[in-house]
Amino acid sequence: AVVLPPLPVVGPCVLATAALATINVRSGPGLNFSVVAQLSAQQVASVTGVSPDSLWWQVTVSGVTGWVSSSVARLGGNCATIPVITPTSAVPAPPTDTPTVTPTLSDPVSTEEVGANTATPTATATFTNTPGPVATLNFSLPPTYGSTALTSGFVPNPFTVGITAGGPANVSYLGSACSGYASSAPSFSVNYTSGAFPTLRFYFIGGGDTTMVINTPGGSYVCVDDSFGTLHPTLDFSSPSSGRYDVWIGSFAPGSAIGGTLYVTENTGNHP
Repeated sequence: AVVLPPLPVVGPCVLATAALATINVRSGPGLNFSVVAQLSAQQVASVTGVSPDSLWWQVTVSGVTGWVSSSVARLGGNCATIPVITPTSAVPAPPTDTPTVTPTLSDPVSTEEVGANTATPTATATFTNTPGPVATLNFSLPPTYGSTALTSGFVPNPFTVGITAGGPANVSYLGSACSGYASSAPSFSVNYTSGAFPTLRFYFIGGGDTTMVINTPGGSYVCVDDSFGTLHPTLDFSSPSSGRYDVWIGSFAPGSAIGGTLYVTENTGNHP
């Protein structure tokens, strides 16, 4: 099976695809720019800049410099100091809504007659709309409900924070075990220092059917839907690693916003 390459938490800023698909690298930060290279699901590219609106990342792929949309990519390493780059090249005309013209002659005539303007062609235009970018999870964005640092043995236990679940990103692209709809930015982030406790547990209790996705310190995504006979998600980490855990709380159904509480605990007696 094809596996997405893990990305580092520290070190130089790098980028890879957010799903098991090849993505385009363009000559500028926009869908109107031409494709100059492609990044496969197994490749990792060095990040050299970010657009002023943070929607595009400048990368180097096989010696070619271009731009990748943040909606189809994931980041690793230290990306906070990447410079903002404003392209100096002109933006090409949009490729969307390009008419396809089919001439229709009022009377059957020969080619020579058409050249002599003996018949008037009527243009029928058809338009093709280019779909907008698809929302994906992006752990480089600031967590919507903040972050905290927890050291093993923390009190109070459990740690709690209020969160509203839901968003536009369909997390099923991460794999068959993932479901629900979440925001692109993490809901919350925990910088954890491990110790004597063997289990680190995250669970969410809200007013509806919710799901959970966590990006681990090792750069892999884990997902869960229901747990403990409820509609509430729980994820356990045995012998948990120190590092950052980015948490997304999603709604199982699209277009839902479900309020509730995220719990972080080292006591396995605490659960939904």
